Amino acid sequence: MVRLTAILSATLVGLSAAVTKEKLAEFAFSVGGLDFPNRKLAEELSAAYANKINAARIPLTRLKALNDAMYSSTNGMDMSKQAMAEQIFPVATDGVDPAALATLYKGLYSMSGCNMDKTQAQSAALELAGIPVDPAPLKKIWDTLYSMSGANLNKQEAHRWVVDVMAAGADGDVFESDWKANWRVTSNKGEALKKTIASAVSAGAAGLQARYAKDGKLYSPAQFQSYYGDMWLVEWLQAPLEKRVANDGKEYTAREFQAFYSQDVARYWNQAQEAPQRRMAEDGQTYTL
Repeated sequence: MVRLTAILSATLVGLSAAVTKEKLAEFAFSVGGLDFPNRKLAEELSAAYANKINAARIPLTRLKALNDAMYSSTNGMDMSKQAMAEQIFPVATDGVDPAALATLYKGLYSMSGCNMDKTQAQSAALELAGIPVDPAPLKKIWDTLYSMSGANLNKQEAHRWVVDVMAAGADGDVFESDWKANWRVTSNKGEALKKTIASAVSAGAAGLQARYAKDGKLYSPAQFQSYYGDMWLVEWLQAPLEKRVANDGKEYTAREFQAFYSQDVARYWNQAQEAPQRRMAEDGQTYTL
């Protein structure tokens, strides 16, 4: 316990030095750490992910917060210990925010929210938090899709659409208001939903978000619609989000710029340098595409 305390104390602020795979395995297996189900799994996964954890500069405190979000049955996702252990390192290196993950799961799983079954809600929360998305629009988007005053889709259809619409970065207020307007004009559920998704995604992140199409160029949602036609949403969801460099030197999506600056977001975004597209390889090294 003394040794574990020393490890945690050295990493409360961040990783000033690389954490060895041995120290990571000890933390992963410890009851006061990540509480993996067995030492062998802790050692195997720590050996596989130590380089990536260090390259992403993820402190052990962040891993512990993710552990709480994924494993806790009261304030988290109530995952099994085995499932948590198998997924926590990939989730961490994807940059998932623990609080956003827990909030998304609650909205997807609760009876007052989307009322998904536990496994479906866990999977959807991990997917959305990994993008990442803002949890705030979830309630309005769900109510618009599922309620009798909205599109009144069956639950299975509404579950599928709410994940896609959230993943696309739709604005919740625009989704709600434009559905009502489009439904009044068309009285065709499919056509109204199609138009509503297009306008709500275009309005997302203050209208600043763009993604890289297959030609390697950046396009707005409206340009994706023009470029890909009826397949635009499928292509949009598969495409990487644009990131730009904020004043702190870090790279953020347009939605993350909103959270970072809160005011004059468009001005800061337009002045910021475009971040290069990068991918982390199996060796833990990051490469520019």
